[in-house]
Amino acid sequence: METHGDENRRDVPSEGAARLGGWKRARFPAFGILLGAALLLASLILGNSAFGSAYYSHWLMAGAGVFLILIAWLLRMKDSGFFGSVSQPSRSAQSILLTAGLFLLAAAAILYEVAGLGASI
Repeated sequence: METHGDENRRDVPSEGAARLGGWKRARFPAFGILLGAALLLASLILGNSAFGSAYYSHWLMAGAGVFLILIAWLLRMKDSGFFGSVSQPSRSAQSILLTAGLFLLAAAAILYEVAGLGASI
């Protein structure tokens, strides 16, 4: 008679873990969109109040988006071992930063085309 030990059970995820796994994956882009929306609001407030023009808000949005994508790319390079030793992948941080950066760049492009934000002083 063949018995199945614990080593066979580790290969098959439990029903509860499989059910929650989809929610965990879907939650990270939502955090990225929330981060992007917060930075969008911060750049609008900072550009209008501190610099006195909506022109600068557009460039703050685009700059923050490029900065977030750069940080996500550097995290990806660190995880691949480019900087020396290979570390534990931080896919969630990469996903959040990449989603927030793309959200900011898309918002900057849409606001430029629709509202003319950043077109000229």
